[in-house]
Amino acid sequence: MALNTLFALLAVASSGGATIAVEDVAPHDKELSSAKYEGRLTLSRGGTLAGDYIAAQLKAMGVKPGGDDGTYFHHFPVTFGFKPGADNSLQLTTTDGRTAEAKIDRDFRPLVNSASGTTVKGPLVFMGYGLNDEAYDDYRGADLTGKVAVVLRGSPAGYRAVSNAEKAAIARAAGASGLLVVGKARPNDPELPQYTRGQGIGQLEGFVAAAVTSAWLKQATGFDADAARTAAHPEPRDLNATVSLRTQLEPNTGMGRNVIGYLPGNDPVLKNELIIVGAHYDHLGYGEVGSTSGSSLIHYGADDNASGTAGVLGIAKYFATKGGNRRTIVFQLYQGEELGLLGSQAWAKAFPEKLQRTSAMINLDMIGRLRDGRLEVYGTSTSPAWQEILKKVPMPGIKPQYAPQTRADSDHYSFAARNVPVLFFFTGMHPQYHNEGDVFELINTQGLAQVASIAANVVQEIDARPTKLPFDPQSIVGNRAGDRQGSPRDSARRVRIGFIPDMTGQTEGVVLMGASPGSPAERAGFKAGDVILEFAGKKLSSLEDLQEAMMAVKPGDKVKVRFRRDGKEQEVEIQTEQRG
Repeated sequence: MALNTLFALLAVASSGGATIAVEDVAPHDKELSSAKYEGRLTLSRGGTLAGDYIAAQLKAMGVKPGGDDGTYFHHFPVTFGFKPGADNSLQLTTTDGRTAEAKIDRDFRPLVNSASGTTVKGPLVFMGYGLNDEAYDDYRGADLTGKVAVVLRGSPAGYRAVSNAEKAAIARAAGASGLLVVGKARPNDPELPQYTRGQGIGQLEGFVAAAVTSAWLKQATGFDADAARTAAHPEPRDLNATVSLRTQLEPNTGMGRNVIGYLPGNDPVLKNELIIVGAHYDHLGYGEVGSTSGSSLIHYGADDNASGTAGVLGIAKYFATKGGNRRTIVFQLYQGEELGLLGSQAWAKAFPEKLQRTSAMINLDMIGRLRDGRLEVYGTSTSPAWQEILKKVPMPGIKPQYAPQTRADSDHYSFAARNVPVLFFFTGMHPQYHNEGDVFELINTQGLAQVASIAANVVQEIDARPTKLPFDPQSIVGNRAGDRQGSPRDSARRVRIGFIPDMTGQTEGVVLMGASPGSPAERAGFKAGDVILEFAGKKLSSLEDLQEAMMAVKPGDKVKVRFRRDGKEQEVEIQTEQRG
């Protein structure tokens, strides 16, 4: 056995305590972050498959179902995004009398905010990329009154990113009554955009817009959009066809599913107390919400949060095999976290009596990227018992970073806000956060097993105590000292900039770990080690200051950013984008 392999195995094993093996966590992370689950978005097919997989694993371990009606699922209502209604149609008729009808979600897709229940008819005119400014003008004063513009999605090489919303506004200003965007925004993107506001259009009264595939448009009209895209500056032209386009979208409403299982305690009295071990299993799907890259590729979420889900499953197997727990241990895997902690909030709201009997909640979120042994543990102010418990937990090779605040951006907040002691384990931010680069190949599987082992040991220490953990009413429930009413993450944050902050303690400004690929921050030249000192005129002393400053600006705003690099202060201008 190689020396480094031996050291890694010793690091995973917690001497004298719980040990979670790599093979008990890594396969779950690999499975859930595979393409089969399509990014595990809440209400999506992939999200449903992920919930089924998790429930099957708990059942196989002998963990009892703790959901609705004897199942593993706790259901809660969710409304997120949009879906097509029954009244969508797209037909083309060429000047020589040929007709073609498109099929929804195969050939075309209405854009969010397209006028609902309105039919637009008119000649089709190709207008290049649909841009209109001094640097790149496709319209050149053209009058499109009574016509429907056809434009390529995306932007020409070397040009800034341009949204469908901006292209729709330009077409409307030129007199067009409707818009068809065609093809891929980026080479590897899907042909059709998602049903999200970020990939939709603005509120333009009576304006109808949809996306079509290049293949269908070519078959219907003979026009090859992919070939036009290869030109340095595609020339506008009539497409010798008329269109009839009608769109209807409705709110995407359904039932989210938390997966709940439990191992009953064996103590006649203490079995009535609960220890909750939780993680969210949902992610961003095809980037429909919260993407830092704006890409429509699968966002695999290997670290966020297949890693935490795998950790919970590993801990469940450990305790199911070991037995002997005095208190009842509840394993909760949540949906809707990426939409605003919906699943954990729904469960906590539905079961106040169970919360009163809960000794602690342990949350695992993004525990798959352990680097240099650095593990962040939040929520240590929520109980005076945490200091004693954490001192007893073996952490070989770990450099724990304890923080009193709970943070309000993951599922433990739903419990801390209701006076339940919590700990939140987190191995830190990275450039792949919330984009398509968060893949299993980057997971530190040894580190994942080690963090799960530490969490399991914390559970054992809680279970060994003679009494329920007390909650400290003066604890910091929120993001920073003084917070008692921290708010969950705002899933509707409007702007995308692309800063990747170092989430650990900072003394001045906001230190960056990098910038998201293709983001305004990357285009402005920001890189790891830069310290953001001021954003849009607001001086920054914390990450929360930056978040508040970003909430005050709108997509398309140009803002000044002052920062320090290599000891020298600099200032650049960034133009914000619509968050996808």
